[in-house]
Amino acid sequence: SLGGSKRGGTTPLSRYSLFLPYLHKIKDYIIHYTLFMKSVKHEIKNLKKTAQRILRAVKNKERIILYGDADLDGISSVIVLKEAIKNLGGKVETVYFPDRETEGYGLNEDALSHLKEQAPALLIVLDCSIGNFAEVKLAKKMGFEVIIIDHHQPLKKLPQASILINPKQRGDRYPFKEFANAGLVFKLAEV
Repeated sequence: SLGGSKRGGTTPLSRYSLFLPYLHKIKDYIIHYTLFMKSVKHEIKNLKKTAQRILRAVKNKERIILYGDADLDGISSVIVLKEAIKNLGGKVETVYFPDRETEGYGLNEDALSHLKEQAPALLIVLDCSIGNFAEVKLAKKMGFEVIIIDHHQPLKKLPQASILINPKQRGDRYPFKEFANAGLVFKLAEV
């Protein structure tokens, strides 16, 4: 038969037909979302600036270090950005994930001590460090240029990174604020 063998009283075709009344709603949602995104006049704050800085680092063969949170979102963010840099002809010198049990969360002094021999370098911190004020200051003092890409809720003030991407930061007019960090990095890779 057209629908294949019967299982549980329905065929694959008849199970599919249960969703037919809702397909137009899904199609409408996709169309509305696409039109909405095309109408968005604003982009995520500092997205282009970060893309330009990474391009310059690749062109000038600067040392690039990716520092990511050791959870799924941080690891995914590192992988996406590392591949994007590789596709631009660049090289990531070091990837660092802090051990939460011994180093805690975010950028930390132990990690910076380990990485300091690689300064000067572009240090891109992913999925963490929106609240690491002292550590960002220390990294800069060691000779790192720090870019933070983080989706967590920022405090009233921000760390003094060279560039910071976070759609929740004050002054970011992008309408959608609930990205996973890997989503922010994907948007960066699209620029």
